[in-house]
Amino acid sequence: MNHVSLDSVGIVALSHDFDALYGNNSDVVHVLNAFSSSTSVSYNLVTLAQNFPSILKLPLPRIQFSQKLNPIVSKICQEMVSRTRKEKETGGTEQGDRSCLVEAEESGESEGLTPQEVLDQVYESQNTPERCDTGLRHRQAKILLLAGFETTAVTMTWAYIELARNPGIQTKLRDECLEFGPTPSHDDLANKLPYLDAVVNEVLRLHAAAKEIERAVQDVIPLSEPLRTATGDFTESVCIPKGTVVVVPLAALNCSVSMWGPDAKTFKPSRWLEGDEGMHGARTLQGYRHLMTFGDGARMCLGRLFALTEFKAVLFVLVRNFVSEMADGPGVPIVESLGTVPRPRVVGSAEAEVCLFGYIIPLAPRRQFRKLSG
Repeated sequence: MNHVSLDSVGIVALSHDFDALYGNNSDVVHVLNAFSSSTSVSYNLVTLAQNFPSILKLPLPRIQFSQKLNPIVSKICQEMVSRTRKEKETGGTEQGDRSCLVEAEESGESEGLTPQEVLDQVYESQNTPERCDTGLRHRQAKILLLAGFETTAVTMTWAYIELARNPGIQTKLRDECLEFGPTPSHDDLANKLPYLDAVVNEVLRLHAAAKEIERAVQDVIPLSEPLRTATGDFTESVCIPKGTVVVVPLAALNCSVSMWGPDAKTFKPSRWLEGDEGMHGARTLQGYRHLMTFGDGARMCLGRLFALTEFKAVLFVLVRNFVSEMADGPGVPIVESLGTVPRPRVVGSAEAEVCLFGYIIPLAPRRQFRKLSG
């Protein structure tokens, strides 16, 4: 899952194929795999760095991996810039062959990354596109690689675990994918495979890659329901000093019983096919499909559409061709590891079961053979 995620984001964001799926153990593959396996200490590192910035100068593994990534991404971006400019001058670049990073900088009508959104991600407001150029691409590319690589890989891993634990759901999903045909378009993935959409949404709900986010607030936060104060009165808003950082518990909202009903913590894709009955109180949330997985508002995840398409495309191909089971039975207890992006791990797993790519999960895939007609 690490490798398919890296190859996908590399091709789409940078027009660069890392060939990780084909065993190319390049520097960037090694660094990103090592970067993701060091997530167990990242949460504490980020928290401490807010109060003690000098921590970021220590030779800690995750910091060292990030520093190693800089020259690698810089070289790729330089090659991309040179290739794009040359192709543009000779008229040899087709619109569909260009990376989203280049398109985002040059097009003011992009639905994914507008020029201002790209700039907001990596530079202060006083910088201009002319001053950014290669530096803009370099820093934005690093953000895209780190954000699009690890989060998607972990989410797709959880998807396969849930399908292995629930063979009936896996079979139903496979039947839909086999019946549809081998090459769905983007529109097909988005609108014409309802059970695939339901499974993906349920994985995103139960296994959000980011468990919480921090936001600086204004003076007054409105409440969806009146809150009883210490004096016994009710209030419809809470006053908090402007600039105070508030933690938004994304995972808790996604699994809230009041939002999703008594089976909120159960993997149940069918809830997405039940309309209002399956949503319960979740419709008060304004995020994607009433989920908080991608955040919400003006700072909602910019890469959500790409992540969803990649997720569905990979799951579609794998489910059509492989049956997956838990090697030690469906009852194997699997929990989330500590870290900014919690990876799944088997309860009681020893250090020997931790590899460069994270924790080893005992999945047993086998080929799905189909009869050919005619």
